[in-house]
Amino acid sequence: MKNKYSEKLTALRKSKMLLDRVFDKNPLRINYLGIYGEYLVLDYLHKNILDVELKGGQGGYDISINKNKKKIKIEVRTSELKKEQFFPR
Repeated sequence: MKNKYSEKLTALRKSKMLLDRVFDKNPLRINYLGIYGEYLVLDYLHKNILDVELKGGQGGYDISINKNKKKIKIEVRTSELKKEQFFPR
């Protein structure tokens, strides 16, 4: 089932692919990573918890959930996978 967050995730994926074709190194890659992470979490929460809201910006948190008349604040942290080195035993 598509919702407004799923649609934004799809748009972000498409625009990132286009920028990757234009630039060898996408100058907006890190910004996309953070925004993509927020919408990924929003999409998941929206499917499981109906009352979610994107705060974003430079506030103290990214997402709020209203549950049982309480506001739960979530800060989404994203990073690229790091290549870990494994040493033989």
